[in-house]
Amino acid sequence: MKKEKEVMEQGTYLPDEDLYILWLLIESKSFLNPEKITFGNLTALGSNEMRTVLTLKNFSRSFGFEVKGFELVRGKYAFDGFCASEYEKNQSFCKRMPDSPVAKALVKIHSGNFCFEDVARAGLRAREYLEFIEFSPEIIEKSKNLITDFVSQYLTDYTKDKLTPDRNNFYEFKKQMVITYGILKKYIDQFGDSFVFELAQLSIKQEELPKQKESPYLPIHNLLAFDAMNFIKIDQIWISDWETPPEEERGTYKVRVKIKQSLLDFFGAFDPKITYDFGIKTEDVRILKSDKIGDKLEFDDRTSTLFFADAEILISKQAENDPHELLRTIFKDRSKVWNTDEVLEDWKFCMEKDRIPKNKVYQAGKAVNRIVSQDTIIKDFLDVSTKSVSIKKKYLKS
Repeated sequence: MKKEKEVMEQGTYLPDEDLYILWLLIESKSFLNPEKITFGNLTALGSNEMRTVLTLKNFSRSFGFEVKGFELVRGKYAFDGFCASEYEKNQSFCKRMPDSPVAKALVKIHSGNFCFEDVARAGLRAREYLEFIEFSPEIIEKSKNLITDFVSQYLTDYTKDKLTPDRNNFYEFKKQMVITYGILKKYIDQFGDSFVFELAQLSIKQEELPKQKESPYLPIHNLLAFDAMNFIKIDQIWISDWETPPEEERGTYKVRVKIKQSLLDFFGAFDPKITYDFGIKTEDVRILKSDKIGDKLEFDDRTSTLFFADAEILISKQAENDPHELLRTIFKDRSKVWNTDEVLEDWKFCMEKDRIPKNKVYQAGKAVNRIVSQDTIIKDFLDVSTKSVSIKKKYLKS
């Protein structure tokens, strides 16, 4: 607690991931489930769940809130299945060192009757369990006010360059402002004052700063600072989508914002250069298409490319998989609501002779929506049920 107090009083720069945790604690609407969350929900881009455990422990002591209501999401199944190897190793450790604090904490976790201190005390030996643990950060009003006041003052100090730099100040806010406005300006020009975009941890050329391991750009700091300055309104920040398979996640913050007129008034005709003097890699900033509907709605059967929402969406690298075949069928009459049997018939399936996988057309439709959502923010291109599939009417041109 003393160490945490010193950090706050000295006014040094917080790691971006720590500020992200504090913001989430006071913005419960950002949680996928406010009642129960996981350490993954609080883990920032580039960080890990074990670091989140330790940071949350320090913050709970400093701001006086409790973290409780712990439970294993999948119960013993986590130990029998996903964490079987780690569980066996920890069981052996507990038998060899039964009196050690770590072993006692692990025994409690294995029993399902454990608390935050047990998770923190078990340390790295519990790291494989963290994704299966849910809990409730119970923040009383007094603690929430303390966190809110701290974040507010911290962001004020950050924007006025009052924080103590521990290096040549690459975090100078003037530089951060230029980059942040430059990023937002690209989306404003394309999508107007409301949009969703993806933001990666921007990096610099290695030769420019050979000893610098951290990124000189602080995405969370700058987004929250712009919000505090009434330049933007942040509706949500998130990293993972439930509908996106883990192997397809791109490691970016997804940010839903509304641009305020004050941002445009402040910068006026200023035309920022994204690179500034950092050598920022512009390919690290990716755009999620807005939900504006482009003029073109076509499917190229030869290249397996869907033209939609001003995007060219590759459906399949290998033709003739189910999503590809489904769109080929639908675009024979794109205004039609296709019954599942009609689709299968078009695919040359014999309903009486062929053994057809259950919900084959339904799964193909869901796969198309998932693919489309990766290049746009549109997740409902197809209206899919187990009985029929069609392009949503709102995406069809009259």
